Amino acid sequence: MLVSVIVPVYNAEMYLEKSVKSILKQSEKDIQVILVDDGSKDSSGKICDKLAADDSRIMVIHQENKGISASRNAGIDVAKGEYIAFCDSDDEYMDNLIKDNYALAKKYNADIVRYGRRRILTQNGKILRDTVQNGFEFSVIKKGDYPQNESKIRETGNCVWAGLYRREFLVSNHVRFDETIQVGPEDLLFNIVAYKYADSIVLNPDVYYIWNNRLGYSTSGFYKKGFVITLKKCLDEELELAKKYNNQTVNNGMFQHTLAHTYVYCVYDCLSMTATMSLKSKRKILSMLREHKAFNVKNNYRQMKGEPLFYAGLWMLFKKHIFMTPYIVLHLKHKLSGNI
Repeated sequence: MLVSVIVPVYNAEMYLEKSVKSILKQSEKDIQVILVDDGSKDSSGKICDKLAADDSRIMVIHQENKGISASRNAGIDVAKGEYIAFCDSDDEYMDNLIKDNYALAKKYNADIVRYGRRRILTQNGKILRDTVQNGFEFSVIKKGDYPQNESKIRETGNCVWAGLYRREFLVSNHVRFDETIQVGPEDLLFNIVAYKYADSIVLNPDVYYIWNNRLGYSTSGFYKKGFVITLKKCLDEELELAKKYNNQTVNNGMFQHTLAHTYVYCVYDCLSMTATMSLKSKRKILSMLREHKAFNVKNNYRQMKGEPLFYAGLWMLFKKHIFMTPYIVLHLKHKLSGNI
């Protein structure tokens, strides 16, 4: 079996069948699809069973509600494929995702293949934005070349569904999802740890995945309790990753680039679309994040100078504990664009 696709399922009755069928119609047929029903309260569990009855490639796991991290780990535990891929239960695979990226994985003996995605942002059925996210070039990155290629790797996004992972690589290095994370950037933490151990990473800018980012349904894009705690865990791993390469990523400005894009902007973006929280509480959250030792690095502008003014300004103000000016700017931007 070439690839096992893990789909965590929770109350996804509206979108699940379409999502799974997009995987089943892949040109590569030697696949396993693992549906992990995480204690759904709607008809998702029954839909999983029906789909499995119709196609022997589907395996269903029913479990009590444990969260998306535990669901993905349950899938990894039973996966039989040489490589593992992921799909969220409301997203879709595009043609040849498995065939093309498995071929690249084999050609370059890759532990990880990352590929482009299409993001469709909707609210109440209305499309707010439809964009292609593949702003990186084709690359084969070996272990020692990680520091100088980190920005390209990060351009592939944080989500695991934009990647193919060698199963034996994950198992032998104990790369798993942190099950204390119920919702939030569990993908980011998983990928940081994976990058720490990977001997070969392939970046494929071709677009293969449709991310249906539904405001009000998707777990991304909104602040959740424990979100900052999770980000701090990610920052701990970021420091470990930097140390692995003798702090090169800290000293050359790339670390600041990562902090600004992946963490600072991420929190501001989530808070700006969270209406049920006071400004005082939002400032407290930003202050809590700023306390992490990762932000004690020098204000190195060798990398940040090449950034758009927005990111450079965001980084500078956050570093100086001026938290609410960027928040107001981003909030107004979202409001004017109709995202809130």
